[in-house]
Amino acid sequence: MRVTGSQREDLRDTMSQQLDPNDEAVQDAVETVITLQESGTLDDLAAAANVVSLVSEAVDEDMVQSTTRALVHAGELLDSAAGDLRQSEISSCLPPQLVTRLSHRTQ
Repeated sequence: MRVTGSQREDLRDTMSQQLDPNDEAVQDAVETVITLQESGTLDDLAAAANVVSLVSEAVDEDMVQSTTRALVHAGELLDSAAGDLRQSEISSCLPPQLVTRLSHRTQ
């Protein structure tokens, strides 16, 4: 959405009723907000904040604990699966240069 000159002035007038319009920080902040609005970034930031708010409301302690348990279980499964593989099977999946380096380190 493009901000017109009159909209810019209206915004400045509204802000000046609440804040000191001569304050440089206030003028910089207004210009920043206008730039964000013109580029569409302000809408994107508002949408992102809305998503974060919805997610934080949806996530509860039980969900976090359940997800943590699932990840721990998946890690245990991967660990046991890796333990079942023989070294030669793992080595066959790796580049020869890496196998050579690893074999020198274990000796």
